This record gives sequence, structure tokens and C-alpha cells, in this order.
Amino acid sequence: NGPAASNFDNVINNLIERLYTTINDSSYNAIVSNGIPSDEEINAQCRRSLFSDVEFVNQPTCPISLDHFTQNDRILEIIQCGHIFKEDQLRQHFTLCSTCPICRFDILSEN
Repeated sequence: NGPAASNFDNVINNLIERLYTTINDSSYNAIVSNGIPSDEEINAQCRRSLFSDVEFVNQPTCPISLDHFTQNDRILEIIQCGHIFKEDQLRQHFTLCSTCPICRFDILSEN
């Protein structure tokens, strides 16, 4: 089954572990219950651009979809924390909660 299958298994196991931890984290659940951001709130807290326009990129893949970014991908950057995502993926995420999938910054917070 080789190194690629082993790497895939590691990624899947890591995601399952992170999901289990998130579901059982009461502070995360408290943040999630605070509300779902509107399109206006998302647009105010995120910068929209093409991936090719991003000056400094330290993440080659979208943390939500795990797909590699391509030059023509539309991305959203959460302004406060600087994390970037494929636009459709982050907008879908924001239908469930108002926090960054990486650092849990709440875009509905006053900060």
C-alpha cells in the first residue's frame, strides 16, 4: 500500500481526532452557539481575491477542503488572523459557525 496510502491514513486519522476534540470542546461549542455571520459580516471581516494576487502564502492547500490552491482560485482571507481559504469552502463553513477553522477567531467578536 506504500507511502501515499500511509500518508492518506495519517491525514484522515488526524482529521478525525481534530473533529472529535472540537465536538467535545465546550468553549468551541459556546462560540458556535453565538451566531451565524451574515454575508455583510463575512464581507466586512474577510478580504476576497484571487490566489494569484496573494503576496505571501505559507499554506499551499485550503485547510477546509485540503485541495491545493491554484492561481485562479477565489479565496477569502480572514482579515484579523490572516488565514486563507477557498471562498466557497469558507462561506459554507460560515453557515455553521462564525469562527476561523484554524485559530477559532470569531469574526462576530468586537476585536
